[in-house]
Amino acid sequence: MGESQMDCSKYVRYTAEQVEALERVYAECPKPSSSRRQQLIRDIPILSNIEPKQIKVWFQNRSRAEPKKKIRSNRYLTLKIASQIKILVCFDGTIL
Repeated sequence: MGESQMDCSKYVRYTAEQVEALERVYAECPKPSSSRRQQLIRDIPILSNIEPKQIKVWFQNRSRAEPKKKIRSNRYLTLKIASQIKILVCFDGTIL
């Protein structure tokens, strides 16, 4: 296998339940310590088959995605408000 090909044994596809559990933890603590990640594996059975390193990477990726989500949300709200303002303006320019 060449270096440019992805090593499939390292790729982890999380189940919806695992993502939900990780999201709940992220809401409480976006940057868990190593010991906290170990505790998650012990305390949450659905995460027991995930390596601590993989959980660490999940939290890093999730933190990186946060600013992008905020930007998308702000753009959506801006467009939504702009469209609502247009609805309120009558054809002759008066505001309802």
